[in-house]
Amino acid sequence: MKNRYLVLLFLVLIFFSSLVKAKSNYKHYQDPKFPGGCDKLIEYIAKNMHYPDMAREAAIQGHVIARFLIDEKGEIRNIHIIRSIGGGCDQEVIRIISNMPKWKPAYYNHRPVRSIYDLPVIFKIE
Repeated sequence: MKNRYLVLLFLVLIFFSSLVKAKSNYKHYQDPKFPGGCDKLIEYIAKNMHYPDMAREAAIQGHVIARFLIDEKGEIRNIHIIRSIGGGCDQEVIRIISNMPKWKPAYYNHRPVRSIYDLPVIFKIE
């Protein structure tokens, strides 16, 4: 009788340990990545950004925040400005994002998936 309980306890432990292992593998997620990482993204923006004349003349400064979709192939789609400062800055951010190279897409459970990315861009007059 005692052996039967030990065997049953052993089987229950094996069952629960397999559930924990399967559950931890299932929830594997990786964020999308710009080619070369975050430092290269900042470098790309700095190199390609042109301060709009209208914004410079009006001394407009601040953060523009863009939201866009990165699809399963790493292509950028549906660019929207969610924080605007005007003066042509919003259009400049859209232009920069539209010309970006493909990203490495997000991965969920080891498969590429769509993801939404928020990108803040700072406009500051030197």
